[in-house]
Amino acid sequence: MNTYTTPATVLFETQRSAIEQSQRVAEQTIEFQKRLNRTALSSLKGAESAQRQGISLFESGTRTYLSGVEAMTPGADGNTTQIQQNTEEAFSRLKDNHAELFENVEQEAERGVDSYEELSAEYLDALDDQLGTLLEAHIELQSQTVEGMEEFEDRTEEFGERFEENVDEGVDRAAEMQERIEAQIEEQTEQAEQFQGELEAQLEEMQTQLDRQAAQIERSAGRAEAGRSDSGGGSGSQSESEEETLDVAAVEGIGSSYAEDLRSEGIETVEDLAMSDPETVAEAAGVSEDRAEEWIAETETGTVEGLGSTYTERLAEVGIETMEDMSAAGAETVAEAAEVSEEQAEEWIEQAEN
Repeated sequence: MNTYTTPATVLFETQRSAIEQSQRVAEQTIEFQKRLNRTALSSLKGAESAQRQGISLFESGTRTYLSGVEAMTPGADGNTTQIQQNTEEAFSRLKDNHAELFENVEQEAERGVDSYEELSAEYLDALDDQLGTLLEAHIELQSQTVEGMEEFEDRTEEFGERFEENVDEGVDRAAEMQERIEAQIEEQTEQAEQFQGELEAQLEEMQTQLDRQAAQIERSAGRAEAGRSDSGGGSGSQSESEEETLDVAAVEGIGSSYAEDLRSEGIETVEDLAMSDPETVAEAAGVSEDRAEEWIAETETGTVEGLGSTYTERLAEVGIETMEDMSAAGAETVAEAAEVSEEQAEEWIEQAEN
């Protein structure tokens, strides 16, 4: 039994107990009536015996009375004898009628009692059969009801288990989806940060190139103006300007073959190389970008021996960023910008030109 079937089982058992108790009450009632009928029949026989005794006493009293009358009345012998005979005949008929009456009454009473007992037995048999059928049907109904309730309970438990499984599965899916979303957000955030970093690096590189180009334009403009002002100097000034412009082959690691490839793409001088990006240089010379970056690094003033980061920063503040810038600036300008002697500046310029 369980929580679902226990109340139903108790209800069916209570109903069966009530039916069986009703059957016992009916049987007891009929049995009591049978005993009562037998008692009444016995009482009838007792009444018959009492009445016969009463008649006998009355007869005896009558005889005594007639005998007394006969004794007290002289000459009444003949009359009293006749009266006594008539009285005895009357009492004899009375006794016969009384016996016949009670015999008929007793027979009818016995037949009634027998009929009642027979009918009662048939009634009890029919009642037993009907109640037996009813109890069997009741037990079958109980079995079906309990079985149905147990099946309902099993289905309810199964539904509960499935519901819990679905809830757990839904929670797991939600957690998995949440993890995926968080992973995607994290990945997208990392990609965005990486993209932002690359963009900032590109912007910084672009700004550096723009600054270099602006400085180069200023220097070119200054040289052009100086060339126009010194146009009277003739070929000597032109030769001096050409000497100040270093060929791209002057960079360490760039031989004549690479220099020709670079010149074919418009990268003819060290200044052109410094203003170019590694990808363009690598594509023009047919080398890796790492190699191109090394060549471009060689154009910076920081590659000159004895020129540390402090002096490099001081020179960059006045626009001297490459070896060509240093050669074009002259020893006095370099010495003033780096706050060193002109002899030191001349050594740096000599290294840059070589």
